[in-house]
Amino acid sequence: MTDPEDLRGDPLHDREVAAVLHESIPILESNDIPYVVIGGIATSKWGKPAAVKDLDYFVTKEDAERALKLLGSAGYKTEMTFPDWLYKAFKGPVMIDLIFAVKKKLHLDDEIVARAVEHELFGQKLKVVGPEDLVISLAVADSPDTPYWDNALSVLANTTQLDWEYLVRRADAAPQRMLGLLLYARSDGSPVPTAPMNELWDKVKNIDLASKGTPEILRSA
Repeated sequence: MTDPEDLRGDPLHDREVAAVLHESIPILESNDIPYVVIGGIATSKWGKPAAVKDLDYFVTKEDAERALKLLGSAGYKTEMTFPDWLYKAFKGPVMIDLIFAVKKKLHLDDEIVARAVEHELFGQKLKVVGPEDLVISLAVADSPDTPYWDNALSVLANTTQLDWEYLVRRADAAPQRMLGLLLYARSDGSPVPTAPMNELWDKVKNIDLASKGTPEILRSA
């Protein structure tokens, strides 16, 4: 687990991030907007340390619209950047991402919120996504432009108390990616047990991929 001191980068930017944290989290919580913090803060808590450059809040779409209006009323510049998955709010150099869909496959729900853990950063208490949901979100979001697998691998390497049953069940958003990630993590020395990989393989081999040019060896397995 990463110490909050490890997240500190440029002192001036840290003060600006801290100010936005101290302002934005109470706005969400006082207006009963369920959220979990993802992104760099969550990766730093469960995996490798990283400087906090912006703030990533995972919310529902309806609550993203509410949060955007509330932040706008509090003096933030706001924009509906991508209406199908992301809104943004800015104060000075600090950006808040209000994320409500990860690749159109993953959305905030009560279970993700219930499994969030309380964390403290720059003196502000906040709710950070659990390690299993973080790994799933990173696996789903990974792309050539945004290579998040390295972050996911750091979580798998540093978290020995993962709830594997929960992770496998929630990996339905991207079972192929999750299986590939776990295989790679295990080959890299992470303590990934065999059972969850077998369960994910059972999910993967029942998916019809013939139309996407799946190699014959997989189609006949």
